[in-house]
Amino acid sequence: MIPSGKIEELVLDDITNDKKTLANLGIRLAPLIDVIFQLLIFFFISAQFRPQEAFLPLGLPTAQAAAPTAVVEPLVIYAFGSNSGCEIQIDEEIINITTGNVERDLTDFVEKLTNILKQQKRLLSDPLILVFDDEVQWDYVAKIYNLLYGLGASDITFRLNSEIQ
Repeated sequence: MIPSGKIEELVLDDITNDKKTLANLGIRLAPLIDVIFQLLIFFFISAQFRPQEAFLPLGLPTAQAAAPTAVVEPLVIYAFGSNSGCEIQIDEEIINITTGNVERDLTDFVEKLTNILKQQKRLLSDPLILVFDDEVQWDYVAKIYNLLYGLGASDITFRLNSEIQ
């Protein structure tokens, strides 16, 4: 057995020795700085620098004097319902589309339309306004629209009011 006074001395010696060793303990900075520099160099080498995302390579045209643009008046095509089918009016030309001869009458419509476009020096890309009377059957409306679209007319507008001017 250890005598009681000896135990106290040993414990007191351990406590005083721990304080000395704790005071001597510290962070050694020399190796830590080396590690930090190595990490910093690693991240600089492995980083991929990207261009800004908002950057787009564009070739913009050079500035030129703009020619005044002329507004093209639309060609108005009227369609009226009749007992035998419908009547289409382009300017002064009237084309009758009868129920029995729809294909032949629509080819006449195309011929007269192309003649009017040539006379007025218009293109199929010029605006067209279609005005249909309330008595015109939807079948004729669809056929006339499909015919104009098939010819290459791209700016076709329907007038929504039922009053024909």
